[in-house]
Amino acid sequence: MQAGHEEAILSFETAIRVSPLNPWLHNHLAGIGFALIELRRFDEAVVLFKRALRQNSSDGLAFRGLASALAHLGRDAEAREALARLLEVDPAFTISGRPSRAAQSRKLLIEGLLKAGARKRPTPTS
Repeated sequence: MQAGHEEAILSFETAIRVSPLNPWLHNHLAGIGFALIELRRFDEAVVLFKRALRQNSSDGLAFRGLASALAHLGRDAEAREALARLLEVDPAFTISGRPSRAAQSRKLLIEGLLKAGARKRPTPTS
């Protein structure tokens, strides 16, 4: 899976180089940040998420990644602050309680969000 994350980083970097004034630049930066989390390169991820937030200060995806990366680094107060900002822009945010393939590919992201204090959505019962 590491190769896939490295390829994603290269693709996002290419997109940024080709169109540096793209109004969706914050999404490309956050995409790199998410790949960096899964590669356990948390310090670098923090830098990218903060850059994304400078481009769009209400980017919920960037706040998710920032909270997770900071939690993995043990920067708990900052992680909780990023989670609080996420909840300001997306008050209904929770982590799904249902396992999925997508969740497995974002395992470290989810672990970091839980460390930061994110709540899990209850799994529906049959």
